[in-house]
Amino acid sequence: MELKDELIKYIQEEFSAPELDAQTGLITTGIIDSFGILELISHIETHYGLCIEAKDMVIDNFQSVSAIASLIQRKKA
Repeated sequence: MELKDELIKYIQEEFSAPELDAQTGLITTGIIDSFGILELISHIETHYGLCIEAKDMVIDNFQSVSAIASLIQRKKA
């Protein structure tokens, strides 16, 4: 399964967001709030074996599934 698809499935299940694609604004639509971002960071660190540093915890990295996937890909490189 592609990274974006995995993230979409996780967000749909964990945040009750049935209508979601890679470009949907997660914060602007209210799908994810500040606590949700923390939960998402925990998932990313656990599931993908990454360490999300304080410098990575900016809104731009969590605006959409595409932005989150880009963050994960940068951290893996």
